[in-house]
Amino acid sequence: MLSLYHNAASTCSQKVRLVLAGKGLEFESHEIDLIAGEQHDPDYVKLNANHVVPTLVHNGSVLIESSLINEYLEDAFPEVSMLSADPANPAEGRQRLDR
Repeated sequence: MLSLYHNAASTCSQKVRLVLAGKGLEFESHEIDLIAGEQHDPDYVKLNANHVVPTLVHNGSVLIESSLINEYLEDAFPEVSMLSADPANPAEGRQRLDR
């Protein structure tokens, strides 16, 4: 099961949620209230020592940077690709994942 720790207003969280939606992946949502400072909660800091969102947990792996999370999702779930179908232009797809 995928677990995503995120915040609705966070741009970095939004780009991960867009990839999850584009790939049709279900995930367990954990909303982190940044205004209340929940990113500094000791239990959350055990997952993400940088005190930021998003954080993705999957099969015991913890990923904490949105671009890396999106690359992981592309590699782990290749059935629906978010990359360009044109093999001559792989950078286009990576650029979309990194936005």
